[in-house]
Amino acid sequence: MQELRRHKRRPQKSDVVNPFAGMVYCADCGEKMYLSRRKNERPEQEHMRCSTYAKEQDKCTVHYIRTCVLNEIVLGELNKLLEMVRANEDEFIQTAMSNSVQKQSSELVKAKKTLKQAEKRISELDRLFTMYEDNVLGRISDERFTMMSAGYEDEQKKLKASFQN
Repeated sequence: MQELRRHKRRPQKSDVVNPFAGMVYCADCGEKMYLSRRKNERPEQEHMRCSTYAKEQDKCTVHYIRTCVLNEIVLGELNKLLEMVRANEDEFIQTAMSNSVQKQSSELVKAKKTLKQAEKRISELDRLFTMYEDNVLGRISDERFTMMSAGYEDEQKKLKASFQN
């Protein structure tokens, strides 16, 4: 819901954004329903209509729902939810807390995965420093060794700093 609300539709000429813009879908074809608002209509005549029918009349039938009816439906559902919460407050709190715990545990799993990847890369970088031996034995030039080791050291410092935070 929050994701949808972030992408609000543009205000119409009346500068009023309908709260249902972009969130109502046709029950028959599954496409979005568009807001239909005219200057000479009363607010209770404002309605949402199927976008498929507006574009291709043979793919869906003409149907609409008035926004005042949508408001009543949403208000009714919110009232039911509030009654349920009042009647089962402890159960609701437990459910909300378990959802929060589940979200935190999934974030923890992601963080552990990232940490594991960073640790793996650090160990790879440690192995790369075996090239030091190659430098000592004369297999690579000093200039090449200095350039390569500086890049690897920077990467290792960044990785260590990222998982210490």
